[in-house]
Amino acid sequence: LISFYDDRGELQLSVTKENLLYIEAADNCVQIWYMKNNLPKKQILRNTLKRTEELLAPTNIMRCHRGYMVNMEQVKVLRREKEGFYLELGINNVPDIPVSKTYGKSVLKWLLYSAVCVAGLVLQDSMLARLRLFGGCFDVTPALIVLICVLEGSENGSLFALLASMVYVFSGTGQGHY
Repeated sequence: LISFYDDRGELQLSVTKENLLYIEAADNCVQIWYMKNNLPKKQILRNTLKRTEELLAPTNIMRCHRGYMVNMEQVKVLRREKEGFYLELGINNVPDIPVSKTYGKSVLKWLLYSAVCVAGLVLQDSMLARLRLFGGCFDVTPALIVLICVLEGSENGSLFALLASMVYVFSGTGQGHY
């Protein structure tokens, strides 16, 4: 559960991460959009988007615009138009979420890393099925993680490698420690 508090620190809403869609700034309030009974619903609470962002820092709910945060696990499409990028959640009556230039790089990086990890797991599953016939074992995902880190060439890449490797190993997918 993700808990949301108002500016006085009082609990106003708790919602599962799977049901949280996005958060929108509205003056000194935030509108929290989530799914309830298969319909989008909003809860307004008095707090700033900046403070909400600080509380949600360790999650996959990230800032994508001056006035928006989005649950990246809900994003179905990244669309580019003349005005910039937009995130589509693929839910009726939910608007497309703008991505500003300020936050665009981090959003694109998150989507790239996620796609590479998923592709790595899919490749690994198909390759393991073939390689086991020869008595071999090959882990593709760690290799892709290392490739990203080499291309990234920064502390962010190293941090991502550490976190992704830990998730990979502790999820039961990995063959051993990396």
